[in-house]
Amino acid sequence: IPQSFDSILSTCKLTLFLFIIPCKISWSFLILINIDWIGLKNNEFDNTFDEIHAYEVLEHTGSQGDYKFFFAQFDEFYRILKPDGFIIATVPVWNSIWAFGDPSHTRTIQGESLIFLDQSVYTERVGISPMSDFRYIYKSDFKLLDQKTADMTFAFVLQAVKPSRISI
Repeated sequence: IPQSFDSILSTCKLTLFLFIIPCKISWSFLILINIDWIGLKNNEFDNTFDEIHAYEVLEHTGSQGDYKFFFAQFDEFYRILKPDGFIIATVPVWNSIWAFGDPSHTRTIQGESLIFLDQSVYTERVGISPMSDFRYIYKSDFKLLDQKTADMTFAFVLQAVKPSRISI
């Protein structure tokens, strides 16, 4: 975990940890796939959590290229995070043997994927670069505070920017 994670961890109050739960039929992913399973879907949890931790979880959700799920997932995280709240996560590095060597891994997340969560990047790059414009479905806004790759793990910290800096 990057050093800057330590200072974030020591200052937060209400934390949501995401983890996977094995079921008889298939894997269920707490929060990530069926958020209303634990009752967080209703609006009383809007702006509730200081941080969300997802260690080696996100690669088990969605599928590579499913941009609708990718943005819907981060929209839900944004909704339940307080302003300036954090997502702290680790996933396998895209080119590690574990990225798709584990049969339950369905996608990779890398630094280049995370730029699509930052509304200010759309303003800077759309029309100037080949960056796709997803602002028509994605209204939330995260700032990438830190990212590190070590061994076979990609770690990152995102901060919720509220209100969103979206501009079209």
